[in-house]
Amino acid sequence: MSDQTAKILVIDDDNSMLELTRINLEKLGFKVATTKNAQTGVELYKQQLDSEQAFDIVIIDLRLGGMQHGTGVATELLELHPDAKLIVSSGDSSNPAMVNFSEYGFKARLEKDFNRERMKNTIQQVLSTT
Repeated sequence: MSDQTAKILVIDDDNSMLELTRINLEKLGFKVATTKNAQTGVELYKQQLDSEQAFDIVIIDLRLGGMQHGTGVATELLELHPDAKLIVSSGDSSNPAMVNFSEYGFKARLEKDFNRERMKNTIQQVLSTT
């Protein structure tokens, strides 16, 4: 899968971070969908799962607003699709879900201060995993 055909869903409750992430990903050539709401993200993923429009990667903010936590979203997505490629995102690099991301079902992590090159490298790494 090339960068130009990869489709990424970003779930983050922070408007400015969501927009910044979308812009950076689109500049890297990815197709991007975004949502501030965890449940909407799960529904979007579910709707697209069995279509040619399925998401290749989901980037999930660790601390979503309300009662939903990024690890809970990951659990829901993995129940829908055990092979889902999930990336956890947070500004709190010491959080257990960031330190031990694979134990929570994530393939990689992105710290919120990520730059475009780091995003690209992380996504390419995750896309290359089976």
